[in-house]
Amino acid sequence: MKTLKYFWAYLNRIDPNSLLVEMIFAIFYFVLCYLSTLSHYRYDKLQDELSAEKVKQAWVLYEEHKASGAR
Repeated sequence: MKTLKYFWAYLNRIDPNSLLVEMIFAIFYFVLCYLSTLSHYRYDKLQDELSAEKVKQAWVLYEEHKASGAR
């Protein structure tokens, strides 16, 4: 918390129209956007398992079709 207090004190000393303030705002904005979209791209184990199950089912059907000799 103390670090955050020093950070805000540092920001108060900077000219609000400076490039540094714009860059800090851009970094915060990027981090906010990145964190807000993490849930959309997270690894979903259940979905991966369901996909693997469908591949297994398709392989079984292929093997049955191949064994029946049908073309």
